Amino acid sequence: MKLSIIIPAFNESGKLSGISNLPAEFLRKNSFEGEIIVADDGSEDKTADKSQIAGGKYGAPKQIKVIRNQQHRGKGYAVTQPV
Repeated sequence: MKLSIIIPAFNESGKLSGISNLPAEFLRKNSFEGEIIVADDGSEDKTADKSQIAGGKYGAPKQIKVIRNQQHRGKGYAVTQPV
């Protein structure tokens, strides 16, 4: 089964290592193929950069993708953007 897990994020650089680890672990434990998408909603910190680093640490780099919105527009907008 293929599964996409979308994590909306706004100024979450301090929490991302733990957040990114949980879905990657879930995919591995349940033998799912899938991806983790971090939807960065115009963060003013290093959320996008730390998401990429977490991708290399907790799964194959292609498993974690980052969508970066330049402007903060809200969670609904962030999670509906194309990959």
